[in-house]
Amino acid sequence: MVEIKYVKWGLANNFGDTIELNKHLPKYPNLHYRILQHELHHDFKKKTTWKDLKHDIKSFATYDKERLIFFTTHPSAWVQLFPIWYSKERGIIIDDACLIMWAVILLVDIIITILAVKWWF
Repeated sequence: MVEIKYVKWGLANNFGDTIELNKHLPKYPNLHYRILQHELHHDFKKKTTWKDLKHDIKSFATYDKERLIFFTTHPSAWVQLFPIWYSKERGIIIDDACLIMWAVILLVDIIITILAVKWWF
């Protein structure tokens, strides 16, 4: 059985035995439902799987106006975009999917910068 716990930070996280949701999500019923469904579609293992990574990347890449409004009205939700963060209960947490997404963004940025510098000069 999975425990659903409401916390003050982030948007939502699945830790295998616990799904943590932001305590402000119930004020946004549609977003709350979609986020909870997203987290329930993860494999309930402690270790991240390729299925989980693809699921998170697909979700991260979709534009959602309601999620954007949530992030702007609840700044504590921005923690969700950090690849590495700390929780008193769980210690240091590394979000594999977020880390990979930031690495890809950085790699693309470096490639574009190199190509732009070569083309410009």
